Amino acid sequence: MIIRKILTILLATFISPMPIAIWDLSSGFGFYWLLFIFGTPFLLFYGMPVSFLSDIVTKKATTPLKRSLYALFIHIFFGLVLIIPFSLLISEPLTMFWNGGIGKLLFICSTVSSFIVWTIDEILRKVANWEKIQSAM
Repeated sequence: MIIRKILTILLATFISPMPIAIWDLSSGFGFYWLLFIFGTPFLLFYGMPVSFLSDIVTKKATTPLKRSLYALFIHIFFGLVLIIPFSLLISEPLTMFWNGGIGKLLFICSTVSSFIVWTIDEILRKVANWEKIQSAM
C-alpha cells in the first residue's frame, strides 16, 4: 500500500495542475509551474495521509463499488475541508474571498486535486497486486 500511495502522489503532483492550468490558458505555462510548486507540499503532507485514512476507513466495505464511492467521498470531503483554514486566515472579507478573491481558485484546485488523487489511486489499485509487490521488497 505504501508504494502505491507514493506512486499515486508523485503522479498526482504532475497531473493535478494540468486541468487547472488549461482552464486558464491566458496565463501560459507559468501557471502550471506555480500550481505545481505550491500544490506539491499539500499533496505530500495532506493528501497522502488522507489517502491512507481513506484506505483504512473503507477496508471493510462490503463491495468494491461501495469502497470506491466511500473513498471518493473521503478524498473530496477532506479536500474541501482544507479550504476552511485559508478562508479564516485571509484578512479580506468572506464575500470577497469567494466572489473575486482566491476562494474560487482554492475550491477548484482542492476539488480537482482530490478527484485526481482518488482516480490515480483507484487505477493503480486495479492494475497490479500491490501487496505482492510490497512483500517482495
